[in-house]
Amino acid sequence: MSVFFNKTAQVVQLIESDEVVYFWPKNVARSLVFVKATPAYMMELHKKANCHNRVFYKPGTHDPQVVPDKEMDLFIKVTNAGDSGLEIVDIDYTKLVTGQKVRVIAGPFEGAEGYIKRIRKDQRLIVSIEGIVAVATSYIPRAMLEPIE
Repeated sequence: MSVFFNKTAQVVQLIESDEVVYFWPKNVARSLVFVKATPAYMMELHKKANCHNRVFYKPGTHDPQVVPDKEMDLFIKVTNAGDSGLEIVDIDYTKLVTGQKVRVIAGPFEGAEGYIKRIRKDQRLIVSIEGIVAVATSYIPRAMLEPIE
């Protein structure tokens, strides 16, 4: 869910009061909240939030977008690593898929998987939740990466 006009904290309070599992990557994307819930709950939350918000839908449907657990776990790992160099990036997914898929084998992002992309002359790991958000880490040396076949 994307929440506009700095109302994310209010939406998070609603989710917490319903005792639903969520993730708010406020250090990187303050307007996004990922909610582990049924489609019915998401529709109810969308109405109950009483603010400008948007539920991400599967393309061509009115069903909320489901993020696979592995993608969500990797995204959480990277955004919670405490790295100050993280940033949201606009990604052309058609170009990204042709990049080298890698796994980080050392450092604060150890275990994270994504694609390598040069951003402002630095080699950075891109971890994405397709159709929703992509985040770039700070520089990662080649010695800390292994290719994934």
